[in-house]
Amino acid sequence: MQLKPVVLLPARERIASVLRDAIMDGKFQEGEALTLDQIATQLGVSKMPVREAFQILERDGLITLKANKGAVVRGVTANTLWEHYQVRAALECEVVRLICENGADLRELQEMNRDFAEAIEQDRPHDQSDYNINFHTKLWDLCGNSYLKALLQQVTVGVCLAKRDYLRSMDQDVLDYHQQIIDACINRDAESAMKYMREHLLVSCTNRVNEFYANGQRLK
Repeated sequence: MQLKPVVLLPARERIASVLRDAIMDGKFQEGEALTLDQIATQLGVSKMPVREAFQILERDGLITLKANKGAVVRGVTANTLWEHYQVRAALECEVVRLICENGADLRELQEMNRDFAEAIEQDRPHDQSDYNINFHTKLWDLCGNSYLKALLQQVTVGVCLAKRDYLRSMDQDVLDYHQQIIDACINRDAESAMKYMREHLLVSCTNRVNEFYANGQRLK
């Protein structure tokens, strides 16, 4: 058996993702103070990537940085989610349009989707989450526009990607959308690729907002 390379996000982005999920889950309440020392100790990391993760979360509108005092949680609103997904949909629609134009090799994406399907069948939610993230970041690579990729990394990495426990009920829908996007790109059908990408992301946002209501969390 030949092992496949593991794609790991930078530490700052993985930390930001962990903190983002904690804020969205209500584990950190609106107005709660977060310090570099506190988070670094809890996560077993140095303060530098935590500081960088705080900057990502401030850009996302989830925390407010305080000079030399860490940060304060701003909380999550339905509008926060919609704005992130709307921006992401606009950028990723352009990504798939460019892929349709440049005729990029999509065999690796096809393989990712097969691995995703296997992870669903074997009920491996951790791997499912990683395949979902890696699918989108691979699209950014394939579009051939480094500036667009940088924008997506700044705006999107970890933002509102479905949580691992949430993905469990979403897997097949996510997988199906991914395959539709791949097929449209292979056929260089930009209109369909953009349509499926937009639907995929906005449906994900709708489900995420509904999750908040189901859990009784407050959305403004």
